[in-house]
Amino acid sequence: MLVERFWDVSEHQGRNVRLVMVDMETGPGGWIAVDGIEERMQELSGVANESVSTFAKINQLRATPTPFNGRTEFRMNIVNPGSLQIEVFDLRGYRVWYSTVRDVGIGPTAILWNTSNSFGQGLPSGTYLGRVLLDGEIAGKVRLTLVE
Repeated sequence: MLVERFWDVSEHQGRNVRLVMVDMETGPGGWIAVDGIEERMQELSGVANESVSTFAKINQLRATPTPFNGRTEFRMNIVNPGSLQIEVFDLRGYRVWYSTVRDVGIGPTAILWNTSNSFGQGLPSGTYLGRVLLDGEIAGKVRLTLVE
């Protein structure tokens, strides 16, 4: 029997999370057959049984390596083509770097950041927040750790 389930995971957006599903009949050591996994963002209206669904524009967003020294690479899978830009912020909320806007197609994409700010100056060790924009809208977030 297939049962569709929805969970509100908005508080975990931009973070890696582990989802564990257990089949109630076979228990934790059992298995679950999965024919497909679809990532989608859903907005619920106040009207019962009515919803507006918008599909995610990217998935599998990560910065690798992190922690890093000297450079890191933003890797993601583009679901909907568009104009891509990456921004990096310090923990005070200041934008310290941004990439040029580039058109991307469907599939894997990687953008390299050499850990300098927009003026080419090196940044101190610390935690930074990366944000991916696709067509000017936030499509994903990732936490970065720079070490010297």
